[in-house]
Amino acid sequence: WILIFALGIFCIVHSQLYVYLFWQNAWKLSAPNIFVCVAEYLGMTAGMIALSHFAMNFLQSRHIYA
Repeated sequence: WILIFALGIFCIVHSQLYVYLFWQNAWKLSAPNIFVCVAEYLGMTAGMIALSHFAMNFLQSRHIYA
């Protein structure tokens, strides 16, 4: 539980940082070009979806979450 919660918070904070950098036009601090920045953000989004999917499957297999 604690690991899943901590990873979720880390992913949310990290992705919000990317959104902030993108909207402030400071994306150059996180990536060499805009395509890499967008790819990293999409990768983090896919990672969060995968993390939540695996976490829900884990919790359902343990009958913790219905």
